Amino acid sequence: MIAFFMEVIGIIILALLVYWHWKSNNVQKSPLSKFYFIGLTSKLLLGVGVGLLYTFFYQGGDTFALFHDAQFLTDLGKNQPKEYINFIFCRPYHYPEHIQSQLMKSNASTSIFCIVLSLINFLTNSNYWISGAYLSVFSFIGIWKYIDILKQKYPQLNYSLIIPYFILPSFAFWSSGIIKESISMGLIFLSIGYLLQIIYYRKSYYKGVSIIFISLLLLLQIKFYYFLFIILLIGLNSFMLYNDKKERSIDIKQTTIFLLGIGSIVMILPYLHYHFDYHRVLNTIQLNYVKLYDASKEGTAIYLPYLDGSWLGLLKSLPFAIIGAFELTNLFSDKNTFQTISIFENLGTIVLLIYTSTLFFKSPKIKKRPFLKWTLLLSIVLTLLFIGLLGIASPNLGSLNRYKILFISTLIHISFMIIDNNKKSYI
Repeated sequence: MIAFFMEVIGIIILALLVYWHWKSNNVQKSPLSKFYFIGLTSKLLLGVGVGLLYTFFYQGGDTFALFHDAQFLTDLGKNQPKEYINFIFCRPYHYPEHIQSQLMKSNASTSIFCIVLSLINFLTNSNYWISGAYLSVFSFIGIWKYIDILKQKYPQLNYSLIIPYFILPSFAFWSSGIIKESISMGLIFLSIGYLLQIIYYRKSYYKGVSIIFISLLLLLQIKFYYFLFIILLIGLNSFMLYNDKKERSIDIKQTTIFLLGIGSIVMILPYLHYHFDYHRVLNTIQLNYVKLYDASKEGTAIYLPYLDGSWLGLLKSLPFAIIGAFELTNLFSDKNTFQTISIFENLGTIVLLIYTSTLFFKSPKIKKRPFLKWTLLLSIVLTLLFIGLLGIASPNLGSLNRYKILFISTLIHISFMIIDNNKKSYI
């Protein structure tokens, strides 16, 4: 009876959180307000869908392993609070062995995720479905912040705000429920949303900077490759769009500052995260590829014959990894329902990107704006590069479809932004 009462309290707190978000963000005045509860409801239902998929189709897997570890930490917090607090504040990769050894997922990124989930479990009495709803709501809040700010600033944006984040099957599904991608999407879009709010409206500066810092810090630990992608994409777009706005040719001073900034990021990466260490990165990628490829069934992983642990082998493998990540080599093989949906999504992304890029570069207005052209081109190249690197490091197509949701949604987002700016249609 007490357990049921605690779960009800957890649901009430979640409902109050949604109500607070609705009121504090003046959602009723947003141009996208009619999509708020539709999007939120779909997120909650898809979060349940993740649990059902792993229950009946996979019969176990990541979501339940992560929840098991979080539940263990929650119980630790109840029974041995000092041990729990010590675990929370340990440095990544330096967790107490007697605790880490009891976790099903023992790497640092999952430990950080499970710490966050364990805190949620205190509110939900470790109920899987209610805890999953909290993560789905957080993911939705982050995405909403981003699309709402863009809609206010650029009212012509339309399809590009809804389709990539609520209709695109892989993103809509895998950014919900108890998985690391769910909390990662919330962190990413919440931080970008506040960054845009600071840039466009010069308000909520201290609150925004604090949220951005905490979000990116958590993202670095939970999904380090998402962190690197976002930092590079924001830096690249900021530089290009700043120069495009000034309507000038290349500024040597600004370009030098930009290149020095990129160089500084490259230099400090090894100090930010274990996996960015340049001395071990090639070996780590090679070992990870071999382990995951060997563990995959025939035809369910990307085959990379040139990957040999060298930089040259990595470069040779990139084109094959990109093609493999889009599953272009599996078009005519036997597929289940999920694989069929994934292939159609990948093909649709490629066709749409080619079509919209052609529209973009043929536009008379764009021909006079070289920085804007380079913004599009380099954003696409950077996104494809990360898809390729992810395809090498994680060649199993099932897992890869989940891991690459940020990159596929970015390509779809770019494509529909071009369409929106051509049609000038309004919601």
